[in-house]
Amino acid sequence: MKKIYAETPVLRTRQLVLDVGSAAWTALWIYAGLKIYELIERLTGPADSISRAGADIRQGLTSAGERVSQIPVVGESLQGSLQSAAGAGQFMQEAGAAQSENFHALALLLGISIGVIPVFLLLLRYLPGRISWVREASAAARYRVAEPSLELFAFRAITNLPLYELEKVSSDPMSDIREGRHRAIAELELTRLGLRVGTEAAS
Repeated sequence: MKKIYAETPVLRTRQLVLDVGSAAWTALWIYAGLKIYELIERLTGPADSISRAGADIRQGLTSAGERVSQIPVVGESLQGSLQSAAGAGQFMQEAGAAQSENFHALALLLGISIGVIPVFLLLLRYLPGRISWVREASAAARYRVAEPSLELFAFRAITNLPLYELEKVSSDPMSDIREGRHRAIAELELTRLGLRVGTEAAS
């Protein structure tokens, strides 16, 4: 069975606080990214209005030009003038559409950057260690049920722990391990992993 949280109160509390804090951090930045996206996306409204107005002007002047072209003598001249003016409407339409696309791209870029990058950096720093602990503690929890395995944890304690920690339980760790007095030393390693000795601990 996977060991998600430590059995010892101090480490378990620390893990819970960090997990909740990480979840809150993730939710906060995703919310901020969405809000930034919505805020900048609103700026596309005026640009869309300009584009629609330009389209209306172009369409209206083009239609007017087609109608006045039927007027004798001056019809073609008037149509040419209206078509030139319709070109200005088309320019407004294209400029508004381009501005709207730029604001949309900016909203998407900033929204993703603000919502994703801080979360990615947090996960990059926190998640590998958390996963490593789960794998290590889960394996250790399976080993600890057999009394002979405590000798393994005792040797790991000698490797992983500073000497002043070992000195608290043994003045001669190697001799104690050779003579079978390894339980106290093994408990140091299990405590480092947030586990208790024996089978009575919760899974």
